[in-house]
Amino acid sequence: MASEVYGVEPERPGPIEHFEQTASTSQVLWAAVVLGLVICGLFALLIFGGVTKEDWQAYAIGAPLLALLIFAGRRQYRFARSPFTILLLALSAVSLLFIFMGASDEIVLNKRGYRTDAVVTEVEKHARRFPTCKLAEPDGDPIHGSVPCGDRNVGDRLTVTADPLGKVDPAEGSTDWKRVSVGFAVCIYLIMFSTVLGAAQGIHRRGTIRRWSPPAAPPRNYGRPSFPFPPPPPEG
Repeated sequence: MASEVYGVEPERPGPIEHFEQTASTSQVLWAAVVLGLVICGLFALLIFGGVTKEDWQAYAIGAPLLALLIFAGRRQYRFARSPFTILLLALSAVSLLFIFMGASDEIVLNKRGYRTDAVVTEVEKHARRFPTCKLAEPDGDPIHGSVPCGDRNVGDRLTVTADPLGKVDPAEGSTDWKRVSVGFAVCIYLIMFSTVLGAAQGIHRRGTIRRWSPPAAPPRNYGRPSFPFPPPPPEG
């Protein structure tokens, strides 16, 4: 039996959440701003809060942060249907995680570390990386961790910043705060831009859904062949 051929029915956009359906434009925008600020605040606490990758506080902050990022991405997908805003949010979050992984130890040293003279007590040689030096204070107290040796030998003296809690390796230099601050500010701006842009696109999409009306039902031929077959001859 030949199938009936009709015009292609326009596809209706997928459903959106109840809040986005009923809330006013200002409420949707303010919700996006608050969501972005909470995410940015948790990232600031994670990076500048003086926690390291091994501290339990990092996981206590990271768990709700991950949940909020998943919620924000899901909201962008269901409400705005914008791959660009989701990708922008994901890239910004990953960049901030890299900043935390790379600069957290230096930030901790700048926050609670102390400067001290040190003496090289042992040179450790490694198969796949440069040698490292074990250090001790002038009075003989060992310093937790090690530093890259370079061309130093046992007995050489240097000045380092050490962690009084012993959770972070000592360091000779200081943190490039300008680099960390600029990277953090750029990523925070992109997160806020992503959440607000997604809300604006969702508001536009909501207006499209409200203006959408189903197409008229196509005519039925009740068993008679349709185009391209010719109609049957009139009876009588």
